[in-house]
Amino acid sequence: MKKIWKLFLAAIIICGTTTVLSSCGGDDDDGGIGGGSGASGGASFKTAKVTYTISVSPALLTDFKVNAYYIEDKNNSALPETLGSGSWNKTVEVDASKMPVTFELYFALTPKNRENGAKATVQGDMEINYTMSVVSLKSDGTTADSNQAQNKFKGTLSSSTVVSNFAKDANASKHLSITVNKDGKIK
Repeated sequence: MKKIWKLFLAAIIICGTTTVLSSCGGDDDDGGIGGGSGASGGASFKTAKVTYTISVSPALLTDFKVNAYYIEDKNNSALPETLGSGSWNKTVEVDASKMPVTFELYFALTPKNRENGAKATVQGDMEINYTMSVVSLKSDGTTADSNQAQNKFKGTLSSSTVVSNFAKDANASKHLSITVNKDGKIK
């Protein structure tokens, strides 16, 4: 009788130990609460926040209209906004469901005096600085990934500068571009 009792007790201990150890496994496929990857601490990719910035030498606005062009999401073409002063900022948030999206920023100068051969009325060194910052945010508000692109155009206006030629050179400046994938990774 003692032998049967010991076998019964051994079987209970073996079954109980197996059950306890298997319930402590850390190999969850769903990534924990929120459905994100296990490394993200349970939060999933929610939005991409994009900040566009352009600053120009204020004197440039005397001879030129400056338009900022930006891409807000994959269904939009470039949206223009005219700079009313020496700086322009725009921040947009795009839901993760719209990804992948390639965000872009560029500018276009248009001479205010469109007469053939019109000259600049202001003189000096002119700069156009433009920056785009992209942050992908998790559902808990923390950063999943981030990147920034920036560029600068420099030119000199003088009384002999033809404004249409200056605009052509400036408008050939590089477009800034950053892509956010479906998982929130930025490239």
